[in-house]
Amino acid sequence: MKSSSKNSFFRKSRFVNTVAIAYLFVAILAVILEFFKDKQLLNLVKPTVIPCLLFLYWCSTRRINTIYIFALAAVWLANLFANSNLIFPLVVGTLFLMIYKVFFIHIVNSSLKMKTLFPILVSAVPFILFYVLITIIIYKSVEDLFFLYISQCVIFVILGAYAMANFFNKSRRSSVYLLIAVVFLIFDQVLGIVFNGNFEAVGLFFFYLAHYLFCRFLVVDERRRRHHDSFNINVSPKND
Repeated sequence: MKSSSKNSFFRKSRFVNTVAIAYLFVAILAVILEFFKDKQLLNLVKPTVIPCLLFLYWCSTRRINTIYIFALAAVWLANLFANSNLIFPLVVGTLFLMIYKVFFIHIVNSSLKMKTLFPILVSAVPFILFYVLITIIIYKSVEDLFFLYISQCVIFVILGAYAMANFFNKSRRSSVYLLIAVVFLIFDQVLGIVFNGNFEAVGLFFFYLAHYLFCRFLVVDERRRRHHDSFNINVSPKND
């Protein structure tokens, strides 16, 4: 029995690794097409990246987080609207980006379950100072959509504060994944605004890598909590 269970585990691990390689391949292909400005092929490849990530998550976890599924759907829709040059679709795409980030805050909050606000408030300080500096530098370029810009900044400050507080409080592998994912998402935002789209390929690379790391954070954290729950179930009869 142990041998068969180990074999099934290794088969699943190999399959998950294959799906992860497929996701990274499609993501890198999209980045290369963005770099060479091949819009025709990019419009075919780019919409498949997030579905690949969704399939990777579905294969990797035993407990599907429906909020995360909705967040990925919002990301996918945001990318579709972002391909337009018109103001209204761009605004709709930005709103979908905000929706998925709000979902991410909910996911992080429910996963980490921070008991006190003090570490989060302290960890928010460097992110607040960073965005104050960036806003002073680029105010003219975001003046027309200032409310949407500030809303995204607030969301990133909250995400960054949670990630950094969790990293210093519990320095485990999932904490590293979360912190790096949030930092990469901030890189993507700053590159898109500060350099006015001149480094879209680099920003897209950070964006896809951040989403892969966030998916890893969810999977590893879910596995940790599942083992913790099973340990409590096994120990509780002895305590009785």
